[in-house]
Amino acid sequence: MTDAPPALLALLLVLSIPAMTVVAAGPSNGSQSLDEPVTVEDRTTPVEAEGTTNRLPVTGEVRSGYAVYGPDLGTQLASTDVEIRVDQEQYTITDSRFEEANNSERERMVKSAHSRLEDRISVLEEREERAVIDHANGDISERELLQTLMRNYHEAAILSDALADVDDRTERIRGYSLSTDNDQEALNLHRTDVREKIDESMQSGGSDAEPVVAIQTSETGYSISLIDGNYYTETTRFDNRNTSRESRIDGHNEAYDYVNDLYPWAGDAATSTGSRDFSTERLYSYHSTGHDQGGDLEVYLDEGTGEVYREYQDLSPDMMVQDLSRNGLLSEPVNATSEDDDLAVSLVETPADGPVEVTVTDDEGEPVESAAVSTDGFELGTTNADGTLWIIPPVGEYEVVVESGSDDVTATAGSEE
Repeated sequence: MTDAPPALLALLLVLSIPAMTVVAAGPSNGSQSLDEPVTVEDRTTPVEAEGTTNRLPVTGEVRSGYAVYGPDLGTQLASTDVEIRVDQEQYTITDSRFEEANNSERERMVKSAHSRLEDRISVLEEREERAVIDHANGDISERELLQTLMRNYHEAAILSDALADVDDRTERIRGYSLSTDNDQEALNLHRTDVREKIDESMQSGGSDAEPVVAIQTSETGYSISLIDGNYYTETTRFDNRNTSRESRIDGHNEAYDYVNDLYPWAGDAATSTGSRDFSTERLYSYHSTGHDQGGDLEVYLDEGTGEVYREYQDLSPDMMVQDLSRNGLLSEPVNATSEDDDLAVSLVETPADGPVEVTVTDDEGEPVESAAVSTDGFELGTTNADGTLWIIPPVGEYEVVVESGSDDVTATAGSEE
């Protein structure tokens, strides 16, 4: 009886098949864009934020919106199709040839598999950038963009397993070595904490488990964020990536020092920091963890531009507000009441367009539970028993509408860019 095929040999066949087009999400129920793009000042470096981590911005004509991303059979089918569309007979022949091949033949087979895997990794990057630009131009919805990012998340896992099989087979070739560490790191760019949280929601099902994902895109990059206990965000700047230009960074130490300059608070507040370089990807990675606001920062610096290509952050909104307040850096809240004064809302904003704490109380100052909180017609959630809800604000000036029973109140916050 033939053993079940490992991921590598499945991909040896499938990688020659053109990548599928993204499965349409259908009507954009559960997603909404804000009416007009907002122009954000172009800058390659992070936005400075006093008392917390600096944040890499999306710049140019920014389209922002929200989506609720739960179970989606189309995405699951698209991601697992790589494994499904395998010709069993061809697989068996390929497996037999590897087992029967001599050392030189095995070396050629592994080199070929590795090359095809690298090509497939490039497809992930190209697919991501194309989808982001399509969203920025209004050609696809928020859900369709997330569907593409999540397809990359799942496919990156399959490719990672295939690379592990390449390593395993390489060990069986006498006198031959091949490292896939840089390739694995390239795949990790698509396996972020934000996407992991979305995937958990997709797998668990149920509207209560579905997070609201905030999305910003422009032709130069994107940012996706959500709140699930902590605030998770990932930002990618395509214009900060140049693999053909000579390196603007003089080695590992310079990269480490430069990132510390870009994110001074994170470096000073962290309990540990570290960095690595990935020569074939022309990237340096930097990681800090355990700062006073309960989170982590991960940055990928591009050699060619010398700037931040990808940034991943997570932190505790509650700990951030406590820390900012303790240091006298918390901004004054934005307050509003309903016409009959039966409902009041208070918005506490955090630096660099970070999370906003919404607090809803009644005419006696008691917390209001289950009040619906919306912006631009999209419901972001309902308040907890203590009358609070953390939200991720849109770009620029925005309105927050709170409804409870027959009462409603609107508060305006943010600023015109």
